[in-house]
Amino acid sequence: PLFPLLFVTVACGALSGFHSLVASGTTSKQLDNERHAQPIGFGGMLVESLLAVAALITAVVLSSSEYGKTAGNPIGLFSSSAARITESIGLPVRLGTLFMSLSVAAFAMTSLDTATRLGRYAIQELFEAPDPSPTRRALSNRYLATGITVAVAALLVFSGSATEIWPIFGAANQLVAALAFLTISLWLVFIRRPSLFALIPGVFIYAVTMAALGWNIYEFSRKEKFTLVIISVFLMTLALILGVTGVRSLSRAYRSKASP
Repeated sequence: PLFPLLFVTVACGALSGFHSLVASGTTSKQLDNERHAQPIGFGGMLVESLLAVAALITAVVLSSSEYGKTAGNPIGLFSSSAARITESIGLPVRLGTLFMSLSVAAFAMTSLDTATRLGRYAIQELFEAPDPSPTRRALSNRYLATGITVAVAALLVFSGSATEIWPIFGAANQLVAALAFLTISLWLVFIRRPSLFALIPGVFIYAVTMAALGWNIYEFSRKEKFTLVIISVFLMTLALILGVTGVRSLSRAYRSKASP
């Protein structure tokens, strides 16, 4: 159904938890001045939204017969459609297709690089401690953390499971977005600033993600895709823990705000 799956399908061009990880994990470390965060972060998402609109336009350019020639390949579909658009400005279709395919490949490689770095950050932060044990110290090593991230990705690719778990990426992505909204809301409450502008969309995307996970569990069970059922149940459990923790944290924050 259009609701709630639309909200966990249109991600990077509208709302994306992955982008919140990028902003906090990499972009924030590349700023010369904290004042640059707003124009860079907001401007980056505007450009991302523009890219999403462009991708949507390319998806409707081809006729049904031309679409069939792409065999449902998303890269082929985007490249062929974009080449048809650039043909109107004098660029040959073959050259346009080649250029767009190269652009998509470059985009994918940079995304993989970023995702690997973020995975390394997450593993390091998970095992870091003021007085770590030898095991925790080893697992927080940046080289070992990177190796673990790459090994997990390689396992998914070579086992053929990567395409299997892709349908639940949207729900996982928006669950991270809900966590980002919760974190921002808590910070705003603690510094005694208005927080509803972050809390309301956070509650909305949390509810939508839960609904999408519930629908996914139903659909995957009906199709006997039990691996996806297990992962979806795991994500829903994490979402419930996030919800309970969020309510408790917000309650404490508002009580602290109300106290003189």
